[in-house]
Amino acid sequence: FFREENTLEKTRLLWDRLTSETGGNMLLPFPLNRLNYDSLPPFAQCSKFICPSTLWVIKVTPQGLDSTFLKVFPE
Repeated sequence: FFREENTLEKTRLLWDRLTSETGGNMLLPFPLNRLNYDSLPPFAQCSKFICPSTLWVIKVTPQGLDSTFLKVFPE
């Protein structure tokens, strides 16, 4: 089984949501709800540090499931 995920776009949507005016109203788990998201820089400045895509490979073996996660970073 293969699955590819556009991690960069998913992170950008979450980043925009957290830094928007309504981001403070999001229900987040305990450690995350105490952070100040207003001080985050614009996403364009940090996007080069975020993995743009993830590839998941899952194999079925007699012992069970064997999985591999590959993170793809630009050069």
